[in-house]
Amino acid sequence: MNVSFEPIQFLAEGPIAQKLHDIVSKQMDLHQALGSLMELNSLKDKNQNNLNESEKIISASLWTSSLVEYSKLFNTGRRTWLSPDIFDKPPFESNSKLLHEKLYNLRNEHIAHRVDTHLQQIKIIFLLADPRYVEKNLLGVGCLMAKYIGPTLDELKNYIAHTVKLEQWLSSEAEKLKAELIEYGKPLTSKMYTKLKL
Repeated sequence: MNVSFEPIQFLAEGPIAQKLHDIVSKQMDLHQALGSLMELNSLKDKNQNNLNESEKIISASLWTSSLVEYSKLFNTGRRTWLSPDIFDKPPFESNSKLLHEKLYNLRNEHIAHRVDTHLQQIKIIFLLADPRYVEKNLLGVGCLMAKYIGPTLDELKNYIAHTVKLEQWLSSEAEKLKAELIEYGKPLTSKMYTKLKL
């Protein structure tokens, strides 16, 4: 007879558990980034990159979300962060660090600090009457605006592949830590049951 039961939970503590906690936190952020990239890819692909105004807003939101969530993994303001040096060795390809730097810099330049003029341009213009049809006259003032709202489909596919590879690497690191934590916890099993009064 097969017996089904729920395992008893006991909080794991210590440095290995903390490392695993940090990796799982990064996996959650990366999952959100990848989900946003995939939705953006679907939206752009479905519409052949010809988006209406509403879709442009959704596209910009998905792009912003993906850059912010991706960058959180590498921000040094967190308790722990990933070093971009992970991209210098397998399983990452030779262009992985370059893709990472591009994504991270886009977050800094396009979202957080807006310092790069090629990502957003505003020109203030005078509107003049066309003298071929009416008297020469200053009609008013206008604004010409252009804003980068996301990557091309080809760039997007590269970013998705890069993020998937990073997600696989994080999963591998999490599995190693789980195995290490199990080995650490085996000798402590009887103490866990004693603390639980079982």
